[in-house]
Amino acid sequence: MTTPCLALAAFLAAAPSGTRLAALPFTSLAELDAAAAALERGGDAEAFWARVEAAGSMPLVYGETAVFLHRSKADRVEWRGDFTGWRSAPEAQGRRLGKSDIWTFRRDFLRDARLDYKIVEIAENWLVDPLNPRRQLGGYQTGTPGGTGAPPPPKSSSSCTARPEEPAGDFPDRRGATGASRRR
Repeated sequence: MTTPCLALAAFLAAAPSGTRLAALPFTSLAELDAAAAALERGGDAEAFWARVEAAGSMPLVYGETAVFLHRSKADRVEWRGDFTGWRSAPEAQGRRLGKSDIWTFRRDFLRDARLDYKIVEIAENWLVDPLNPRRQLGGYQTGTPGGTGAPPPPKSSSSCTARPEEPAGDFPDRRGATGASRRR
């Protein structure tokens, strides 16, 4: 499985093939803050969320600040990931915008940060961020990458290149028997 990923520096430029990302839904952090404040005063949650969804990407990145938004009727929403040690942390608790079902969390990261995260509703309902099109196969299920910068492109390695003159390898199972010996 994969997890959402946050890579801030070139986050918008690093979309998966076939994914088209729109411009940020708010031209600045100040404009986003003003829209969130209006929502807290009872503003139109549908119009706010339509702008967020139209961007096709999460988190929203303004300089070194990543703003995460999630829509949920849960009583509590938080973000857990590399930046919290994958544990609940007070600084990663979401804040509900007024009486709406829209939650937000923001944090500053270094421009070249690259972090995996998930959204956690209530206490243990872990979700891949539905607005983050980037997925990464990680050590624990599917995740979402996020951060301030895109990961560097993979480097070619001769040790990972198929060599037609070499026989195919096999991975042993937990008892030490190879796939070939199990099939006998």
